[in-house]
Amino acid sequence: MLKFIDIMRFPGQFSKRETLIPNINIELAQVEDSPDKLSLGSISTSSTQYAQKIEVDKIKGKLELQSPIKVQCSCQSFQYEFAGPLLKVDGLLEREYFEYAIRMHKPKKKNPNQVLGVCKHLVRFSRLIWSRKTLPNYGLVQNVMLQRNFMMLSQQISMNKFNPRDPYQRMDRQELLRKQREQKRLAALIK
Repeated sequence: MLKFIDIMRFPGQFSKRETLIPNINIELAQVEDSPDKLSLGSISTSSTQYAQKIEVDKIKGKLELQSPIKVQCSCQSFQYEFAGPLLKVDGLLEREYFEYAIRMHKPKKKNPNQVLGVCKHLVRFSRLIWSRKTLPNYGLVQNVMLQRNFMMLSQQISMNKFNPRDPYQRMDRQELLRKQREQKRLAALIK
């Protein structure tokens, strides 16, 4: 079982990634809080936007370091390095999507020992959540554009549409450019 504390730091063989953490900007996009479960979503930006989601089973109604969790991120590092080990400990959200990716690509090149861990985006996100755990609604600021981006990136995973390394799912260049133009147009309309 994956616990909240497990995603707040990198495993030993990935400790050099700690230097990349300050370059990641995390924006909280979604909070669903109930007495026994907490679901949080975010968008991270460094050079590309990725969506992260963490579901926490609360202990006695609180977020604790030992709280059981499930996670996902839309980045390739998560999909190809960490999804396999997380699948074994039942720590994945959207399990079916990642099972497919693992089966098709056998991601053992960058994490050959199948060390349990998460990508830099989820490490940064978990630290942000822990630092804001006493704030109402975890310090969420309502931002319609951010929530739309989060939903779009999350749906790409849950609808099995996005897998950049799968030649059958790879978007051609024209389609990608069209989607980028549409996103810019929507962003200009909202401002």
